[in-house]
Amino acid sequence: MQLDRVCIAGLDEKGECTRPVLLGGVHDYHLSREGEVIIRTRARVRFQLTRCPVEPPHIEDWLFNRGTTVQEGICGDQEWETVLRKGAFESVESIFDGHLQERRWVLPGSSTRSLGTVTSVQIERVTLGEYQASATYRLLFGDGAGAPYDLSITDLSFRRFSDLETKREGNRSRAAQKITQLLQSVPVYLRLGLTRPYSPQGRQPVCWLQVTGIHTFPDYLEGKSFADF
Repeated sequence: MQLDRVCIAGLDEKGECTRPVLLGGVHDYHLSREGEVIIRTRARVRFQLTRCPVEPPHIEDWLFNRGTTVQEGICGDQEWETVLRKGAFESVESIFDGHLQERRWVLPGSSTRSLGTVTSVQIERVTLGEYQASATYRLLFGDGAGAPYDLSITDLSFRRFSDLETKREGNRSRAAQKITQLLQSVPVYLRLGLTRPYSPQGRQPVCWLQVTGIHTFPDYLEGKSFADF
């Protein structure tokens, strides 16, 4: 996202995807209460949700009442993996019901979902770079059907973790190699999502596919959240 704006999403008791939203957008300070981050990876959070108008493929949107948000603990490995497996997909194509184009984007208004978890991925390479003075984070992987993907990573905790590794290793190339080896050594679940329609190249606006969450077992973050880095 841009500046201090963030996107949050989760799974309910049935394993169905939900994206809590606010009028005016969700900002990073909405993730905390009394100085403590309560909306974070693996957190069990209770929201008071109200149905709002949706624009496909972003059918998961629900308005939430920030004042009623309560954290009810953090999931351990076994519980979190069970949650991720509910409704998970073996291939990226199957998440988007045939609407995914060029393995990169979906047209606005498409009759499909905008969020999904994919299992059985093979990590090829993490790439950390720079474009127009901003850091870039990309993941090359193959899904359960053997299809290759090269996607931007928007997972905030992963980005903060990668920034710390870059400082430790002295440059992005060595950090990317180290993180690649780490992800190749453990089971990985990827949360994928579609952006709101936009057109950075001046073409027709589309919803771009991106990696919104990287989850490993054991946890590569060692229980930390973005706020800890």
